[in-house]
Amino acid sequence: MTQLLLETIKINHGQPQFLNYHQQRFDHARRSLYQCHDHINLADLLQDIPTDGIYRCRIIYRQQVERIEYLPYQPRYLSRFKLIIDDEIDYSYKWLQQDRLQQLFKLRAAADDIIIIKQGKVTDTSIANIAFFNQDHWITPKSPLLHGTTRQRLLQEGTMKERDIPMAEVAKFSKIALLNAMLGFHIIDQFSIDL
Repeated sequence: MTQLLLETIKINHGQPQFLNYHQQRFDHARRSLYQCHDHINLADLLQDIPTDGIYRCRIIYRQQVERIEYLPYQPRYLSRFKLIIDDEIDYSYKWLQQDRLQQLFKLRAAADDIIIIKQGKVTDTSIANIAFFNQDHWITPKSPLLHGTTRQRLLQEGTMKERDIPMAEVAKFSKIALLNAMLGFHIIDQFSIDL
């Protein structure tokens, strides 16, 4: 296995955010893919952290960390989504090379991003996990492409519940939220979804 993995951590004015969730995913990937049982403490690796503004810290690794980058964060504002069906996509680990996601993203036409449907059910967008507001609570797909760190944290906190979301239900929701390390829980009140 030669592909590189990626862990993206939000740095807010010099402070890494929710590092324990990233540590858990990092440890799991190294154990599962490479049978690594040594402990690499991510907090010890974060050196010369920018202290002014918001940055994306990208940890690129296989068995060992290969490099760490700090990039100024520029949020994307999304409001129009296109449903894209792909029953074969597998993104159970956060790979550095995201070729299939990029191919699907190119199919968005005039939309800002895509919502990927697999086996008739909602999974994720190209950049984030997703949640929908259902009358009085938030729900997120039970089978996302990637088990994101923000998704995991919000489920543990009880902010949302998980269940299968059939493609036919997407048009019924009044709000959606995008979830990832950089966006946090980003609610979108005004949105449209193209079929």
